Amino acid sequence: MYCAHFLANFQVEVCTYNVFFFSSAVL
Repeated sequence: MYCAHFLANFQVEVCTYNVFFFSSAVL
């Protein structure tokens, strides 16, 4: 995922948003 490319400050937020969006897209 792109999480590794972001700073630690944004990593959690980005990962959470990506997972949420991905889950919504799948559903």
